[in-house]
Amino acid sequence: SGQNGWLDCGVAYGGAGTPGSDTGNGGNGSDGCAFNSGQVIVDGTTYSNQSFTMTLGDQNLSSSYNNQLLVSIKLESGDYLTKLEVE
Repeated sequence: SGQNGWLDCGVAYGGAGTPGSDTGNGGNGSDGCAFNSGQVIVDGTTYSNQSFTMTLGDQNLSSSYNNQLLVSIKLESGDYLTKLEVE
């Protein structure tokens, strides 16, 4: 990606291939990984009992470094997270 390898759950997946704005390294031109526009996580929005689907496009964890998936969550003052599931 163009963000030090991070993808953005606040942007919809580019629709084909490998997500990532770095097209020189195989990305599809977008750092978005939300499955579609209805799955975008909007900053500043309160969610309760909702789930979101993200995608790695044509990639999977067997093609990642050491089969790793790293998740970073930005929490600001007053934000909280009570549950996170990764399937």
